[in-house]
Amino acid sequence: MAPGITFHWGTEYERFPSEEQKLMAREIAFAGADLILGSHPHVIQPAEVITTTNSGGQIKKVFVIYSFGNFLSSQRNRYSDCGLMARFQIEKNGNTTFLKKASYIPTWVKWSFNNKSNKYIIKILPIWKTKKEYITGNIEYLSREEYNKMILAWDDTISHLDNPSIPFMHEED
Repeated sequence: MAPGITFHWGTEYERFPSEEQKLMAREIAFAGADLILGSHPHVIQPAEVITTTNSGGQIKKVFVIYSFGNFLSSQRNRYSDCGLMARFQIEKNGNTTFLKKASYIPTWVKWSFNNKSNKYIIKILPIWKTKKEYITGNIEYLSREEYNKMILAWDDTISHLDNPSIPFMHEED
């Protein structure tokens, strides 16, 4: 497996990669990268698999996440208050190393102000786990309004990213 590449690219708040990002991803895949991970737009952008032929004439697949969204941010608008953590399963077969599986965990950033300490408290919440805990009554720090915003971020993320044809699906653990 060749190196993974990370990019700070894309147009802020655009939920889909630009043609320039797509072209650059294809050029970098052809140049030898096997994994391309992007950030910067402050919103999640979809993933894809690029099929390319390397300089040796071999066909290969390159996995791309165009933007992880916001992991930690003070931005509270829809689409910019969430992000994702990716999980990759990489395997080796003889001299060949390859990406076997890619999945993700949607996250939501919760901000609250503590009047006693006069400070903000910031929590990065894995949405699926937090949703289960909220439903069972095991969370006291999440209001109904915050829960609804988190669930909207979940729905937005899943509908924007889940792609069984790649496959790139969310995790529920």
